[in-house]
Amino acid sequence: MWRVPTENDLETVLTGPEIAAVKTAALEVGSGNPVPATLENVVDEVRGYIAGCSRNRLGAAGTLPTQLIAVAMTVVRERLLNRFPQLGLLSAERQTEYANAMIALRDVAKCQIAVEAPPGADVGPEILPSPVPKIYPRRLHRQPCDADGI
Repeated sequence: MWRVPTENDLETVLTGPEIAAVKTAALEVGSGNPVPATLENVVDEVRGYIAGCSRNRLGAAGTLPTQLIAVAMTVVRERLLNRFPQLGLLSAERQTEYANAMIALRDVAKCQIAVEAPPGADVGPEILPSPVPKIYPRRLHRQPCDADGI
């Protein structure tokens, strides 16, 4: 299933008070709520990784397959917490989760992780790689009499 990730999905990787702290920090520096723009940018980035594999099809604009929403939220969290380091919410464990999320996205782009097709996608037949011809060296069977006259 493909759907639009929302700010509520961010609550799977950040607590409510942490999200509020990010919003408050943004307001203190004169910015608006950074969550929607960060979420939109990360969704576009994840869709780029999905499109990196020629076997994948993209769903409607702004949507992600549910299997990658947690990965996207991990990236959103990293971007938000790096933007406001004074909050002290970016732990080593969270940085490791981010690194693993980026590895997963690279694997998606390399077609090493299959992504579910969006509804109504014309998946078509599976495209197999072209067979590679096997060329065997030719064996010449020479007889001692073949050397006559040399």
